[in-house]
Amino acid sequence: LHVIVTMGDGGLGIGGAHVLSTCRRNVGLTLLVLNNFNYGMTGGQCSSTTPPEAQVGSGFLNRLEKPIDICQVAGTAGAGYVARLSTYQKDLPEQIEAAIRFDGFSLIDIWGLEPMPEPEHIEVRFTPMQTERQEVVILGSAGQRIVTAGEILCLAGITAGLHACQKNDYPITVLRGHSVSELILSKEDIGYPGIENPSVVIALAHEGVNRRRSMFGHLPKETLLIKAKGIDLPDCDNDVIEIDFKAHRIKPQDLALASLALMALQNKVLSVEMLKAALGIRFKASVLEGSLALVEMVDSINMA
Repeated sequence: LHVIVTMGDGGLGIGGAHVLSTCRRNVGLTLLVLNNFNYGMTGGQCSSTTPPEAQVGSGFLNRLEKPIDICQVAGTAGAGYVARLSTYQKDLPEQIEAAIRFDGFSLIDIWGLEPMPEPEHIEVRFTPMQTERQEVVILGSAGQRIVTAGEILCLAGITAGLHACQKNDYPITVLRGHSVSELILSKEDIGYPGIENPSVVIALAHEGVNRRRSMFGHLPKETLLIKAKGIDLPDCDNDVIEIDFKAHRIKPQDLALASLALMALQNKVLSVEMLKAALGIRFKASVLEGSLALVEMVDSINMA
């Protein structure tokens, strides 16, 4: 058998010593390094190959050390076949075949960067609902589209000329565990992305609430709490709006968007017009129609 190993640039940094040993011993396998220059599955932090000028999720850390050039390192360690290719090369399959047919250890560093599109221009159309910095925390679980709701809220803020910041917290496991999104909208530059004085906290699942349980003991008195019926909150002295989503046949994946609509109806952080504009930016066709219909339904019924 000829063994073919796939490894990301994250695994390259973590298991680099094993790669060097394989080069030195000339083990008869082919190593395909799928290199996108960051830890893409856990939030975009810098990896061992991240260029120092790149903007990544871990801030300045990639500027502290020189990135690894695996082709140079492997060649120096004695690898007999080393190549660097792009995922966009038309002859990529033939190049991989040549590496597999090589008698001995072979390595291909495959760069998987996508061309960066031009940033979308978002027109400022609305006046901000509040002039002071607004902080929103959405506490949910996997599958509830918590991160998507956070993106929509940020887009809504941008339509009012605000700076927007989103920080997400979820485990690497797929469709399991907590999902938390922390959002900041501000007329001033956002230098610190941490949540200090939440304007609104939305609680949609026990997993998310448990993940931020310590936060509830320090909430400002004016913080608005929106929670799904059946979700128990730690003791706090804040006003709570409880929503019976099941009674209105709102699906779990729509809870976060419905909560944003309710928040807009309370004139907190965003308006209904801002929300609809954000949906128009984020979604198209039938998904947009369904999202707008959900907002209209929340507006037409008494959910509290």
